Amino acid sequence: MDRHGTLTKLGFGALTCNSVLAIYRSRGDPSAVAFVAAAYAAIVLLFYFLRRFELAGRDQDRRRTKVAVWLLTTLLTVLFASRVAPLMPTIVGFGVWFMAAGTTVAGFKRAGQAADRGRIKAVVWVLMTILMAMFAGKVALLMPPLIAVLVWFMSTATFAGGFWAFFLSR
Repeated sequence: MDRHGTLTKLGFGALTCNSVLAIYRSRGDPSAVAFVAAAYAAIVLLFYFLRRFELAGRDQDRRRTKVAVWLLTTLLTVLFASRVAPLMPTIVGFGVWFMAAGTTVAGFKRAGQAADRGRIKAVVWVLMTILMAMFAGKVALLMPPLIAVLVWFMSTATFAGGFWAFFLSR
């Protein structure tokens, strides 16, 4: 009785059909097609690495796999937040990005407890910088010019502060 195998196959079949239909409906919008394809690939890879994590015996294999799982969940979080936030009122869009950043940081703290912290710090800093730049870019467009400059200044200060906190401070 291979119940989990059958459910997994049904789930992936539904995911694949849904993704193919979404790509078909979005065939005139390259950014939507790229979003669906990237999300599909990330979900498939996520399930692959989750299975590897379950089967991993050595701590070293589990650590590397845990990092891959965290990176993929961060990618999915940023992908979906980038699509949802623009559809929401401004304050709710801020909340979406705030929750995405909080989830990413919490996942990093949890994954980083047993993994190679140096490499993870670098990856987190890069991903958070990208997330922050995307967020600032969306927010700055909605603000008057003086406030937009302030938003970019705060983003730059956060970028520099994150670099200092991750790499220069002890």
